Amino acid sequence: MYLLDIGGGFPGNSGTSIVEVSQVINAALELHFPSRSVRVIAEPGRYFAAAAYTLAAMVHATRQLPAKDGESAEEAHTMYFINDGVYGSFNCVLYDHQQVHATPLEETSERAQQCSIWGPSCDGLDCVLPTYSLPPQRTGNWLVFKDMGAYTIPVASPFNGFPTPKVRAVVDKHLWTMLKELWPLTEANFVFGRVTSPQSPPPSPDCDSPSPSSPPLSHASPPQAHHAVFVECALK
Repeated sequence: MYLLDIGGGFPGNSGTSIVEVSQVINAALELHFPSRSVRVIAEPGRYFAAAAYTLAAMVHATRQLPAKDGESAEEAHTMYFINDGVYGSFNCVLYDHQQVHATPLEETSERAQQCSIWGPSCDGLDCVLPTYSLPPQRTGNWLVFKDMGAYTIPVASPFNGFPTPKVRAVVDKHLWTMLKELWPLTEANFVFGRVTSPQSPPPSPDCDSPSPSSPPLSHASPPQAHHAVFVECALK
């Protein structure tokens, strides 16, 4: 019996297909290792983890860089500083050369402009996206980064005193009903419904909104503003 480890690197971002990857792998195995005496194993950690987490980071500062002499006004550049960086969740950019994409949490009709996105440490190396395009963002706005489950928070550090992100699990009511039959879970383990802002309290799992005669709903305290927030999906 022989053992063949084909390693990892399986794509796990939203929209990728493990079926297409497996077809290529199986064809190569049939060609190069046709013997059934070879036991094949793989390490698909990224496939399971990447799309399961979304990162929300807050813009805590901005810096306007005017256009240089001879350049048009459209060449002006904005630096956005967020509360997570390459020493935290975005270490994947520094060490794994991962390409991340930022999306504003709140949609706007304003035209996208040139910008760059930086971490909070004031280190010149702490650059998340050196060249990007976003509608104008203001202090307190949130940027969303999808597919951030692989090689992010497991190796994040509180460099310069900045805390690592908190994790919030999100699940819809139907899925939670199924999960609680398998594990001893309660409503306290999840944020229910559609989360419109990391700072917004979760809606009640039993009703969409309180009636005028209903007593005020009791919600868990929202995450502190200085923390980035990881949102974990219950299932990929």
